[in-house]
Amino acid sequence: MVHITELPVEILQEILLEVCKCYMGDCKSYVRGRRALRLKLVCKHFRETIEPVLLESRVAEFNDKTSFGTIEALPVTTYRYGVDKFMHRYVVYHTRTEQDAYRGRFVHLRKAAEAYCAETGADLDHCIDEFVWLVLDRAATAPGERTDFYHSTNTWRRNQWSTYYDPLRGPYTLAFNESTYYRSEFEPNINLLSAAAYFNNFPLAKRLLAQGYCPTTHNELLPAPMETAAFGGNAEMLQLLQEHLPDFKDLGRSAIFRFRSKVHHSSLLGAAFRGDLDMVKLALFPPSRAEPDSTKLLDQRYGSVDPESLAGYFIRHAILNTRDWDVYQYLVSAFRKQDRKYGLLDLILFFNVRRGNTDFVRKLVFENGYLGQLKQCDLAQSRSRTPDFECLQDAIRLCHDDMVDFLIDECGIIPALRQHGSYETWDLGEAGNFITVAAMAGSLSLLKKLLAKGASVDGQGMLSWHTAFCAALGLEHFDMARYLLTLRNPSRRWKRQLVLEALKPKKEWVETTNTRWPYMSHLPGYGSISRFLDEIWGEELRQPPPKFPPQLRNTRRHCLDMEEVLDKVDFSTAFATWEISGAGDGWR
Repeated sequence: MVHITELPVEILQEILLEVCKCYMGDCKSYVRGRRALRLKLVCKHFRETIEPVLLESRVAEFNDKTSFGTIEALPVTTYRYGVDKFMHRYVVYHTRTEQDAYRGRFVHLRKAAEAYCAETGADLDHCIDEFVWLVLDRAATAPGERTDFYHSTNTWRRNQWSTYYDPLRGPYTLAFNESTYYRSEFEPNINLLSAAAYFNNFPLAKRLLAQGYCPTTHNELLPAPMETAAFGGNAEMLQLLQEHLPDFKDLGRSAIFRFRSKVHHSSLLGAAFRGDLDMVKLALFPPSRAEPDSTKLLDQRYGSVDPESLAGYFIRHAILNTRDWDVYQYLVSAFRKQDRKYGLLDLILFFNVRRGNTDFVRKLVFENGYLGQLKQCDLAQSRSRTPDFECLQDAIRLCHDDMVDFLIDECGIIPALRQHGSYETWDLGEAGNFITVAAMAGSLSLLKKLLAKGASVDGQGMLSWHTAFCAALGLEHFDMARYLLTLRNPSRRWKRQLVLEALKPKKEWVETTNTRWPYMSHLPGYGSISRFLDEIWGEELRQPPPKFPPQLRNTRRHCLDMEEVLDKVDFSTAFATWEISGAGDGWR
């Protein structure tokens, strides 16, 4: 018989492709794609063979919330260990091969690269590589999002008595009476100007500017030219773009970004994300203004900017997108002292914990005196739980070991804290226990570290242990599952429930039978799980359950399963007493 590793590479890749497709159909959000990626760990031959399979299978699109398959709503290259290189190869592959313009933005990205290469004679492969890094870095925070070309426009006005509140804009009211839906058309020359600004191509940029293209606009494929110039660190290009803009021009629309100005949110956002203080200063105070030495920022004076003003809005937006401490301090100094927190500290802390920016968080907590407020303030996204809980939970979920150590050891956050509730944005499951989050992240080392630092698996009774064990099964992390079994020995009732829970994502395929052992071998992708459960519990669950002695028959009749009572009984003593009494013929 031929071993699977001896098959021709083409046949093996076809087999692995079908396996990946089965794995990715799982409805558990923390499982999607990860089980396919774990195929790389089977053996060296699989690791060398599976890369084209993962690219072809669209494994990343089962985890995405944006059009390019980036895993979350923050730039993927800011905090994901190693995933940036895989995502780059993934997007490059589909940008070169995709033919369906309605599937992602790959076709539009390729056309933009081809248009730029046709104008400049640049190498297409190099251009696509650079474009992909650009969208992975910046596209995840809108302009890269796309559903299906349909967009809506609406207007909004400030109202301090409104019940609506946005942490960035402040109180506001949406006026949907002017909303319209339209099918957006992609103008390639706008992308050309963005590319020229990013690659520092002055002849092309000057020609497009002379044709009337605005450097503050974009068509939701690449960021605006002002942003790409600042993000690329091209100071002279940014000054050129600023020279073609007025000091300020209101376009007559009430939407917040419907204006043109030398001081624009797009250039400030690109400079803040780059973490370049000189570029931030250039974005805030362009030398081509009518008053180049003025410290005014639009209609506000720097140092006393109103957080609810237009300038205050995009400064706060830039603050949330910077990872550099010096840039953060400079941007915060634009506000009055009493306005510098303005409800942003929780969000700043939260975002940088997700990014794994430990040095930034350390300075924010200790130098700003935020440690005392850490457990008192509510987070904007979740009013029911405190920032310390949210931050530690996200650090665990994203496997930031250094951040977990910092929050526990230096900030004094207690990992044994038990809280309950689902956090729908990240789908952490039914229980909010830290052990559960570590199991869903697939990190056995973090799970052991949390237990050593005082975490518990007892949150919500057995629910936390149960959810963690099922997460380990779903990820096929059997070492973690065996370790969890050393912490708890569930009853027979729980074992049956765990077996059913392991099949929950595909329970519609399970045949209803009267057998004591659930039939699982026909489920695609679950053969390894069924073999593992058979190995640890198969013999026990195939045996008929023990019968109750008469003295226990009337105990807790309201229970659906009397095995909960059996767990509390010393059966050796009970059975011996029953035999000595001579009453009856044993347990019924």
